[in-house]
Amino acid sequence: MMMTFLAFMAVAAGPSRVTAFGVARRCGVGAARPSSLLRLLSSDAADTDVAVEAGISRLPTLRTLLSKSGAPGSRGCAEGGGDLSPAASSSGDGGDDDILNLHPHLYPIARSASSGNYVCALRRAYAEDAEYESSTNQPWPIVEARTGGIGMRLLALNSEHLMRRIAAEADDAGDDEGVLDIYNEGVGKGKLMDAGLDTPYEAGSVDQLG
Repeated sequence: MMMTFLAFMAVAAGPSRVTAFGVARRCGVGAARPSSLLRLLSSDAADTDVAVEAGISRLPTLRTLLSKSGAPGSRGCAEGGGDLSPAASSSGDGGDDDILNLHPHLYPIARSASSGNYVCALRRAYAEDAEYESSTNQPWPIVEARTGGIGMRLLALNSEHLMRRIAAEADDAGDDEGVLDIYNEGVGKGKLMDAGLDTPYEAGSVDQLG
């Protein structure tokens, strides 16, 4: 009797399949939600000029500052003097095949010739049906990563924060490389998303902090 009951329950449950969300029935209420409801920012979707411009503020200026001063707070990208050079967003753009081994949500900004590490922007991923405000229009955090490495190291909440820190450290060191002039280009014109950082950096600001 018990075996007959179990056999009936197995037939009634119907066939199932393993999905990214676990085991789900192929039909009925227990069916898995369409995969289109879970949309991540893939490299194809994010590597457009519009997405990069929105996610990384003043990218050319950031790359110039990184080349001159390095990335403060990093372990393998802190050296200036040209050690960091612009990195292509994909191997097809003239970059090397190492880029293919970076996490797919990373947008490479610069690569260190001495360590091989990368300064990258972390693309934001979100669930389309999530019950929170979409973060697609927010700037991308800046991180340090290496090909084949585990995890990444947060350097700044966004590119403007990192560039402001580079300017402050250059100011404290005497700014022999003209870093402040490079940083101040395009600042104070009402174009930056963060109004608090949309003011030119004044030399001597570090000393005024005491």
